[in-house]
Amino acid sequence: MIEEKNLLLIIPNDEIGGAQNFFKRLFKNIPFSEKALYVEDLHSFGRLNILHRIWSINKNIRKLSSEGKVTILATVNSIVPSALCKLIFTNFFLVSRLGNTLSAESKNQGIKSFKIILIHKIVFYLSDLVVFQSKSMKEDALKVLNLKDSNKFIVINNGIDFTEVSIKSNHETLVGINKDYFNFILLGSFKYQKAYDVFLDAISLIPKEKINRMRFYICGDNAYGENVFEEFKLGLEMNKLNKFVHLMGWQENPYPLIKKMDAYILPSRYEGFPNSLIEALSLGLPSIASRSPGANEEIMLDGLNGLTFENENASDLQNQIINMQENHSSFDSLEIIADIKERYHIEKIAKQYVEALK
Repeated sequence: MIEEKNLLLIIPNDEIGGAQNFFKRLFKNIPFSEKALYVEDLHSFGRLNILHRIWSINKNIRKLSSEGKVTILATVNSIVPSALCKLIFTNFFLVSRLGNTLSAESKNQGIKSFKIILIHKIVFYLSDLVVFQSKSMKEDALKVLNLKDSNKFIVINNGIDFTEVSIKSNHETLVGINKDYFNFILLGSFKYQKAYDVFLDAISLIPKEKINRMRFYICGDNAYGENVFEEFKLGLEMNKLNKFVHLMGWQENPYPLIKKMDAYILPSRYEGFPNSLIEALSLGLPSIASRSPGANEEIMLDGLNGLTFENENASDLQNQIINMQENHSSFDSLEIIADIKERYHIEKIAKQYVEALK
């Protein structure tokens, strides 16, 4: 138990997202005597919102500072107001956790690319410690920002709460799964990053006699401001694939459904550290993941827990889907679970944060 410091974890909203879910798990497992989880208000106050966010963070710091020194651990969109709060008030230790692969996030964004890079340079400068979710994310960010490596930049992966997953996966689900088919599942909002268009192109290439023995379940809703979902549904209709793909919408608890599946697919163009991938693996599902910027290739151990395909290559993904169906028996679910538990158990990850924050 760390008693001389108080910890404030900050997330931008209470939505069901990878970073938010991980921070909630971390908050539950990290041993600080005084700790708080603050969920920001991103929508009120219009253009003055950034000032409100800075003020609110400082107010939360003052609540904890009366009890001792304060450490802030902020992630994704919350790193910016936290860094600005540090610039103005400078009375706390700031740890910024990068949410995504920076080169992919800033790619082809025009003037916005310059803005993204500048913001991250300022955040990194003002932070006392910067946490990357994978080695590849760290190497990528330092290259994009033209920074030299130092003790300030560290890698800590995300973690799985196996007790929580076990309990939730045993809940009843009303969704009936026909085990006469080979069932795949995909998880994630419909947005460009998640590459549902690549997935759609891939399954349209699968020969009819093979896809007739497959079914695909997608848990996720439409991302705000994007039309990926409508384009995907139109693509299903045009390619006459509706009967093979089940759109489940957003699922508060997808674990019982994941547990009934045969394999998981992650076609993303880029990721930070894909929580959905290690969640599926924690339930013993062999997986297919893109060799994309981010942690996918660090998580995937070809032959042990699944297969990988060339990023944005629909033909290669099609081949691996068929390969997974035909060679599924070569994967051992118990070995997959044991490997993920060894590498990504939340208790192990929480201890790494404790060591970093001492």
